[in-house]
Amino acid sequence: MTDATTYSFKIIATNSNGNSASADFADATTNSVPGAPQSVSASVSSATISSTWNAPTSNGGSSITEYKVYLIDNLGTDVTAQTKTTVNTSIDMTSVSPGTYTVKVTAKNAVGEGSRSTASSSVTVAGTPTLLPNDPVISPTNFGEVFVDDAISVSATSAFGTTSFSVTANPAGACTISLGVVRAIAAGTCTLNATTPGDATYATGSASKSFTIAKVAQTITFGAISAQTTGASLTLSASTTSGLTISYSKTGPCSLSGTTLSFTGTGSCVVTAAQSGNSKYAAASSVTRTIEVSAAGGGGGGGFAGGGGFAPGASIEETKVVDTYPAAFKVVDASDSLRAFPGEVCIEVYLQGSQGEELSSGICNKSGGTLDVKIPDGKFRILIYAVGLTNSSKEFSGEMAKGKFGVKGLSTISGSSRYEVKLAKAPPTPEPSAKPTPTTKPTSIPSPTATPTPTKSAAAISPISSRYFQAVPATKATKSLTLTSKSSSFTLKVGATLNLAIPLVARGVKVSLKIKSPDGKTVALPASTQTKVGRFVAPTVKLSKPGSYVLSVLFGKSTRQLVLKVTK
Repeated sequence: MTDATTYSFKIIATNSNGNSASADFADATTNSVPGAPQSVSASVSSATISSTWNAPTSNGGSSITEYKVYLIDNLGTDVTAQTKTTVNTSIDMTSVSPGTYTVKVTAKNAVGEGSRSTASSSVTVAGTPTLLPNDPVISPTNFGEVFVDDAISVSATSAFGTTSFSVTANPAGACTISLGVVRAIAAGTCTLNATTPGDATYATGSASKSFTIAKVAQTITFGAISAQTTGASLTLSASTTSGLTISYSKTGPCSLSGTTLSFTGTGSCVVTAAQSGNSKYAAASSVTRTIEVSAAGGGGGGGFAGGGGFAPGASIEETKVVDTYPAAFKVVDASDSLRAFPGEVCIEVYLQGSQGEELSSGICNKSGGTLDVKIPDGKFRILIYAVGLTNSSKEFSGEMAKGKFGVKGLSTISGSSRYEVKLAKAPPTPEPSAKPTPTTKPTSIPSPTATPTPTKSAAAISPISSRYFQAVPATKATKSLTLTSKSSSFTLKVGATLNLAIPLVARGVKVSLKIKSPDGKTVALPASTQTKVGRFVAPTVKLSKPGSYVLSVLFGKSTRQLVLKVTK
């Protein structure tokens, strides 16, 4: 049957006798597709086209189920991407490309889609204008290394508008910005954001720069600490470039209370200075110092530097502060006690240390007569002699107790601290000597006995050159070893420079120094004759290879040895 066609129906019955009369029925018309929608319109807003319409005058005998909307360009071609269906009588088509368009609509029922409507009036979607770039250029271009508490001035240039700044940070608050200045508050990451406005010609712009904020580095200054003795203490004084407080730790025979380090036994005390940092400063690299601790009693100090040709060992020279008291001795000729002994007279005072060792001090008077010395509390062995005369010596013991000095065998001149000492005149043919052998020995404080050390003969001694050590000029780093009774050995590093000193040597005494290197060879340093009473310092040498070195010192009639252990 054909859509929208009217049909008439009649029914008759037929048998062998023929047809019956017909029965007539009312005419019937078949359904059709709907008519075209009416009054289609279109309007545009930016890139959106809105369309409305009215239902068709005929639905074709069947209800309309939907409308189909067609967007047609100015060439009459359907824009298939914008073909839409709806049950309503209006629709919006979005994101339409720039151009001129019309809209047509069809209706659909159960029979099918009807014909297209008359086109709407044309509408035009304008094209988006091309805007000029306007991204700001941030200065500085490179932030480099940024540390906590740094302040950085920033600026930006752009084609249009005023640049606005902001920051983002991780962790939050690690940086701030105000009046064009970025401030680093804490360690982390900071991003500087810059934006500029746009207009009809220029686009809005943006730019950013990120940088890392680090903690400020700090270093520790912790000077080397000289060798110490048991019972001594000192105040640690390391410092940092940050000014933050140093913390100390220790290992070995020492104790630590705050910054006070006390030495409780012999061996190596290792002290470490550390600073862990804070919100601004990074942790500093720790600095460690090793302090060699020996038994108490060695070293010099307060005018009592050990040696004088009597003490057998050596140690790094130290300074000790002691309370001293005056004592005076009038030196006279034994054969004529009414006048002072002629010529130069010296006095040596040997203090007994806490370990039974002796510490020495001395003074000489070129005109003879009265000698004034200062002596600390303690027991003493005292030697008074005329320079260069073997028989002109006097030795006795004494004790200074709270400023009062007492001795036996000497006449008091006046008061309790002035004594008369009689020296014998020189024999007809005197034998020069730095320090004559004392005629008497003290009973309260035994004097150490020198033990001569066998050495090679002069013919067997090599010139002053060796691959193990060399004579060099003294520097600030040169270690000075002073003969005392503290120890007989010392440990040094390869490359160390050192010289040997004797605190008190009489005038005219010849001092010789020999060094036996680890290869067994002995080298003699140039001998020297003391021109005046006082301190003797040997040439400086540099120890170039590890091993055990033996230093033999001959001054006057005394020979002493010192073992140097040189390590890498």
